[in-house]
Amino acid sequence: MKKRFQITREWNGTSIENPLHWVAVDVELTEKGLHIGVSSLCYADDVPSTGPDPEKGTWGLWDYEVVELFLVDDKGHYTEIEVGPHGHHLVLQLDGPRSIVCKEIPMQWNSSIEDSRWVGTGYLERQWLPENIARVNAFAIHTVNGKRRYCCYTPLPGPQPDFHQPDRFALWSTI
Repeated sequence: MKKRFQITREWNGTSIENPLHWVAVDVELTEKGLHIGVSSLCYADDVPSTGPDPEKGTWGLWDYEVVELFLVDDKGHYTEIEVGPHGHHLVLQLDGPRSIVCKEIPMQWNSSIEDSRWVGTGYLERQWLPENIARVNAFAIHTVNGKRRYCCYTPLPGPQPDFHQPDRFALWSTI
């Protein structure tokens, strides 16, 4: 099953007018795991101070330029996959909003920066994903003109960005 998530809005629904700034997240879910591909403009945020660790990931990756994919089951448990332009990743399993039950999950992730864009491909084994995916959302975080910009596939309500609202994500079956 293949799906594409085109991130064309900020977290509150404001359109990103220039298509060059849109982020594409492609996924293919198989019996064995999830293949993920990302294509994004490179915003040249700071690079994490540690090198990529394919076995444990990079804690705090959300503080850097990152694209995130959240996959939620029908009970509200979810897997959060974060990937960056410099080969870093972070995968978390949560049993509810901000309730981490497993971290330092291994993932294959390769990325490269070409001209003003970055692309990446990766693979996560099926054991780390929700059994029955019911909802999904994708996010991109980076810095523009000295300010953090939070973008998403499905906008979320609230006075500030809050990506941990899995009950408001898009239905997996409708994408």
